[in-house]
Amino acid sequence: MSFKKAISIKPDYAEAYLNIGTIFQDQGKLDEEAIEAYNKALSLKPDYTEAYNNMGLVHIRAKNFEQAKICFEDALRINPNQNKLGLSLALQGLGRYEEAIDTVVWMVNKPREFQIS
Repeated sequence: MSFKKAISIKPDYAEAYLNIGTIFQDQGKLDEEAIEAYNKALSLKPDYTEAYNNMGLVHIRAKNFEQAKICFEDALRINPNQNKLGLSLALQGLGRYEEAIDTVVWMVNKPREFQIS
């Protein structure tokens, strides 16, 4: 069953919107299409850290580092112990190298306490 078919059957299926966004992202589609799908997933499931993280990666690819940072911070507000690599990349893109390094050091020092989402 395609994700669009799943949405036609169950319009509040946040995971389908996440997967549509991921497909757009993987196919190199316009970033706006992926972001729109991730925003829809978040409107249905506001604590969906995977949608925030994926949207952050779209912004990284588009060099929208401030928007990426916001996405990763939103995900971390929901789950503070998750992987912080995306945030580190956004900080590096913003030229905030010391903060980016501190974020990586945090991950190295607490490998059992964070989870990848």
